[in-house]
Amino acid sequence: MLRVIPVFLVVACAEPIDPPEPFCGDGAIDIGEACDDGNFFSADGCSASCFVEHPLAVTWQLAKLGGGSLPCLDNQIEIETVLHDGHDNELEHITEARRCGDGQTVLQRMAGDYRVTLHAGDDVGQPVEAHLDPGGGSAAVQLLVDAGYVDVYWLATPVDEDCAHLGATALDVIITPDGAAPMTIERPCSQTFRTPPLPAGKATVQVKVIGASSLAAEVDIPPRERATFAILTVPVM
Repeated sequence: MLRVIPVFLVVACAEPIDPPEPFCGDGAIDIGEACDDGNFFSADGCSASCFVEHPLAVTWQLAKLGGGSLPCLDNQIEIETVLHDGHDNELEHITEARRCGDGQTVLQRMAGDYRVTLHAGDDVGQPVEAHLDPGGGSAAVQLLVDAGYVDVYWLATPVDEDCAHLGATALDVIITPDGAAPMTIERPCSQTFRTPPLPAGKATVQVKVIGASSLAAEVDIPPRERATFAILTVPVM
């Protein structure tokens, strides 16, 4: 006699697994993303926040104000390119060993305003403002390795008057490098200003305004586009 034994099969159904939430860096362009290259880095054409970056070509020129050969070792020079945003935050700092002379490096950044500073060995160029549009932009930096600047502040005495009180619209800056003839630079009248690049070394600086000249201030102009400071007093009666 056959006996029938009932068998009960219990099948457990797994709960459905929700797909992962999309995120910037998952390799898929999701809503609100302009790009997604599957990583979390900027400066590679797609930013860490998944916005498209554009090429900023930084071109540099190494030169000597007085002419002649550049101070390079084995025809090589270490180039540092430092990039800041409009709020003076450092965004990128690239160091490369490059051929001594002119050259170019290309940065990838989102459209906007930037400030580029070039260091070539011990030489430091003046910062250059750069505007990067969608599609690309450029910045040209010149580094004079044998030149410096003088930051000038002046005031008229005996009553501490400035340009506005004197009614002046221009002034003359008289610079006399050591052992050389004086040079005169006319510039708009302001209390503080930076001179054009000057040969590194000792010099004297004067300011002439409304026919009156200050005493000559002795300065030691540093090389590598660095600056020194001169405070001048112009006696105006």
